[in-house]
Amino acid sequence: MNHRARYARDGTIPDLAAFDKAVREHTRGAYQAATRQVSSRPVMGDIAERPVSGPLSGDLADGRHQLFAVLDAWATARKVPTERATQLRQLIDDRYVRALWLTSY
Repeated sequence: MNHRARYARDGTIPDLAAFDKAVREHTRGAYQAATRQVSSRPVMGDIAERPVSGPLSGDLADGRHQLFAVLDAWATARKVPTERATQLRQLIDDRYVRALWLTSY
């Protein structure tokens, strides 16, 4: 998101809608949490080898939506209590917002 915003500002990406459409066309699908605990480093290092979990939903540029979709699927699959899942959602949202504040463009 940092690079997308920076390149839109400096004119490298002249049309964000066209850029987002191209990204979506090149994305095979959504990747949900792994079915087992992943021990590879980085933990997302094997994501391209995983089968697509399902179709894309929502705006790919909406980081919150993408994070929450993964969290919700993870919590449901692991039967995390609703109260704890809500706490985790808030923690992730807080860190997401903080990262946006601290990211220099």
